[in-house]
Amino acid sequence: MEKEGDIINSPSHYKLPGMEVECIDIIRSVLGPDKFQGFCRGNAIKYLVRAERKNGTEDLEKAQKYLSWEIEARKTSGGGVAHQEKAAPKPEPKKKPQKKQEKAFDMGKLRALHEGGWSVAQIADEMGVSQQTIYNKLKELRKK
Repeated sequence: MEKEGDIINSPSHYKLPGMEVECIDIIRSVLGPDKFQGFCRGNAIKYLVRAERKNGTEDLEKAQKYLSWEIEARKTSGGGVAHQEKAAPKPEPKKKPQKKQEKAFDMGKLRALHEGGWSVAQIADEMGVSQQTIYNKLKELRKK
């Protein structure tokens, strides 16, 4: 029967048979320092969240163990105190929206089509603009 401390620090069910290698050592080796830190953080969060609903203090101790592995990995991967949290990339400054340059509008063609009895929809299709644009341009023509 395992002692309480062994369940947290070195549970036998995570050791490879006949070896002193634990799954966590394989995970650390395969993931590398940065990904291993994320793995540890994720597991710590999992145990913190479930502690009140499942194993209480044991889950809190497991969370603590994962955090200690993360701290150890941070210290060894980047030279200890000099290795700080990676800063989130600064967002690109927002560019001011550029005003759409109005295409030259052929008012003569608009007048001719309109006087020729074309509907607003037909004129819009012919000129490659919206019907609202045609309405606005017709208003301009009437003002002149």
